[in-house]
Amino acid sequence: MNLDTLLLPAARVTPLPRGELPAGVVDGLAVAFADDGARYRIGFDDRTLLVWAAGPITLPPLGDGELVARFADFQRTHGRTLPFRTTYLFRGAPLAEERTVAACPNLSVDPAAFADPVRVPRCDRAR
Repeated sequence: MNLDTLLLPAARVTPLPRGELPAGVVDGLAVAFADDGARYRIGFDDRTLLVWAAGPITLPPLGDGELVARFADFQRTHGRTLPFRTTYLFRGAPLAEERTVAACPNLSVDPAAFADPVRVPRCDRAR
């Protein structure tokens, strides 16, 4: 999730009404963008970790609909707390589950390292 977009002048951010919070979410935000009117919702747990996000998307060949992402299995890696499992629903139906095998946030990698896999830095592996 690119939460930096919440700081854009075109983003109108308001508290999400309690009645719109799904299970496991204690606080949330509604984000509407002035340029296209798109409305997204994000939710945080009791630790202020982003655990839920929902909004419109186009997924060819499936078409338009709401994508919901649920983030879980948070782990500390390189000084950050990251979700190592994401479950996606599209139009309310299961779409995919993503599991992080290794994470390297803020790791500087020389592009030449990709020419030889041995030179790619090691990342923290999931438990």
